[in-house]
Amino acid sequence: MDLQFIAFLSFIFVSLILSVWLEVKMQKNTNNILATMSIAFNINLLVLGSGSIWLLLNADYGFNIFSGIYTLIVSFIGIFFINILVMFFLRQRTVE
Repeated sequence: MDLQFIAFLSFIFVSLILSVWLEVKMQKNTNNILATMSIAFNINLLVLGSGSIWLLLNADYGFNIFSGIYTLIVSFIGIFFINILVMFFLRQRTVE
């Protein structure tokens, strides 16, 4: 595997793990859904945004840039839906 590809995927996995971890940790401390979701949203935006800047600086061809940015956008939406599911799971668990 190429080292640049591994670095590219690491942005996605770091964003997923960090946002879910902070979401669970913050939800235990507070019951504010909006604040918790905004923190997870901003973490995703920061990490995947820096991943797109890294991609623009290190990609070789135009197609790599296009496919990489598209992958980051799809990952952002997917991680956001995962965060919503985790939030519903956490809220359901605290209600019961």
